[in-house]
Amino acid sequence: MKKFTFVFLTFLISFIFIFFDFFDFLDNTVNAAETTPFNTFAMSVDGFWVYTRQAYNPADIITHPQMNTPQDLFIDINNYLYIADSGGRIFVFDENQNFVTIVGEDDLSNPTGVSVDNYGNIFVADGDFVKMFSPFTDGGEFVNSFGRPDSVLFGTTEPFRPLKLDVNPHGIIFIAGEAAHNGLIMLNQDGEFLGYFGANQVNLTLFQTLQNIFTPRDQRQFLNVPLPPTNLAIDTRGTVFTVSQGLVGDTLKKLNVSGNNIAGTIATSSDTIDIALANHGGFFTIDTQGTIIEFNSEGLPIFAFGITDPAVQRMGVFLMPTAIVQDANSNIFVADSVAGFVHIFVPTDFASSVHTAMAYFDLGMYVESMAYWNEVLRFHSGFSLANMAIGQARFLQEDFNAARDSFFVAGYRNGYSEAFWELRNEWMLLHAGPLAMGFIAFWFMLKGFNTVRLKSENTAVSKPSKFKTLLREISHAKKVLTNPPDAFYEIRFHKKASVLSATVIYIVLLLAYLLSLIGRGFIFEQMFFFFSVPMMLLMFAGVVALFVVINYLVATINEGEGSLKNVYICTAYTSVPFILFAVPAVILSQILTLNESFLFDFVVQVSVIWSLVLVFLMVKELHDYEIGATVKNLILTVFVSTVLVITVFVMYLLVEQLFTFLQNIFLEFAARI
Repeated sequence: MKKFTFVFLTFLISFIFIFFDFFDFLDNTVNAAETTPFNTFAMSVDGFWVYTRQAYNPADIITHPQMNTPQDLFIDINNYLYIADSGGRIFVFDENQNFVTIVGEDDLSNPTGVSVDNYGNIFVADGDFVKMFSPFTDGGEFVNSFGRPDSVLFGTTEPFRPLKLDVNPHGIIFIAGEAAHNGLIMLNQDGEFLGYFGANQVNLTLFQTLQNIFTPRDQRQFLNVPLPPTNLAIDTRGTVFTVSQGLVGDTLKKLNVSGNNIAGTIATSSDTIDIALANHGGFFTIDTQGTIIEFNSEGLPIFAFGITDPAVQRMGVFLMPTAIVQDANSNIFVADSVAGFVHIFVPTDFASSVHTAMAYFDLGMYVESMAYWNEVLRFHSGFSLANMAIGQARFLQEDFNAARDSFFVAGYRNGYSEAFWELRNEWMLLHAGPLAMGFIAFWFMLKGFNTVRLKSENTAVSKPSKFKTLLREISHAKKVLTNPPDAFYEIRFHKKASVLSATVIYIVLLLAYLLSLIGRGFIFEQMFFFFSVPMMLLMFAGVVALFVVINYLVATINEGEGSLKNVYICTAYTSVPFILFAVPAVILSQILTLNESFLFDFVVQVSVIWSLVLVFLMVKELHDYEIGATVKNLILTVFVSTVLVITVFVMYLLVEQLFTFLQNIFLEFAARI
């Protein structure tokens, strides 16, 4: 009976688990069908992309029986969508994505770019020409065609093949042309050349720079020409944004009236192909991989989403994206030249909440924006931009403590530093008097302690012990700091230090190093992809052993006189400056702001440089070298250590591959038996 009961209960429990797993499977299947075909990411506290809620969902596509390969998109002031199709047409759709008309069917051959001015005039980049059409409401008739400018300023060998274009509020046409290395080409609406704008800079390597300096101009091979801008967008104020595909670092630029980049370095891929202005004052970019990144007005990334899959033709999945634009309703349109249609993405409630909060914040309505930012945090509690904005709002309300907490969650060091500055000033005003009295009392207490210690040392009968001997050996570090040559000489010949005292110093050095890594304040803390104490111990022991052994071996070959034991002991004592400055550096990192970071950097740099100087003096004195031989010894030590590390790493990879190979053979053999 008991056996039957056990079996029955086991069967019942198994059935319940299977039952619920089945419904979980159905639920997951339904949810998977409802989700978008791509993930959405937001910037994390540490500056990495992390998963977040969907910001945009694919909603529909725009197509037409005559649409072949859409190359460019434009939204006019009336929210009409223009699609430049390389089949030789400009398609026009209204704000509800209803087809309106076709422009230029008999006058265009291969349009790759389209733009519309404030009066509805349509400009098209078509082969070797820029063609102008009247507004589609007036029939979209052909008006004019601009070919290669005949101006001397344009140049005699410069090509003129417009690819993309846009018109600023003053009617000036800016053209991104093929091989237009001098920048954007500017024309007026009569086709007259006005000049170049926003050329990229040439970044030569050191070798190329030296080659150009010492080579006659007519024989130079490394006069690199800058990459041309490949796409552009112009906002309602006339600010020009350019995209230069293939340019690393400054792929996207925001140009002032002088053509200089005022946006700094924006985190975009070098494969970025288009930029679209956003309703909230920011912008969107899209790259060849189909990744769409939304930025705010300050160039900070908000969302990233999108995907390409050449094997799948599905709404929201790109085959070959070519252009992106946003309409007045915050819908995003992406042209797909291979699929032959335009994708439409609509913002989710999450994205709409973010945009509303950003709108209030940009208008200076910081208090009002907090309610919307809190709504955003209900969607995603770790949303960095929301925490940053809430911190700024609280800072303006002089709630510095809450602002500091928000900035900490957002990972915004500048804001955290400013809030901490205010809090520190308040604390100093309240505690300046007691703090000064405490320092004075501490000083007198120290003086009294030293007096008592000296008297006790003079009257007490000292008994030699291992502990006192160890303390005396460690205290030899004082002489290492004040008179390094004599200190190392005494270690070598008078045994003023031992392996035990050196080992103790190594242990203290390790603790000081760990403290300097994990004990820093938020403003000065370092980012780590991983942190493992056993790994740090292994690395520390490996570095010490590598330097000591290699330095001894190099010195043996080069007539050095120091023993392995002496190298081990003296190397420990060279780290004393770093040990002494570790705690003050950590304390400073807790009380300083970014404006005073030079003090923290100074302390750290002094400790490192001082220790390196002691290493140099240690090698010189220990091996009885001259300066030249000392430099040679250290260079060889570093070189041999590097080669050894690389060799071990390569051997590890080979052994790992061999193990994987043997494992696969064993699995194959086992499967065939």
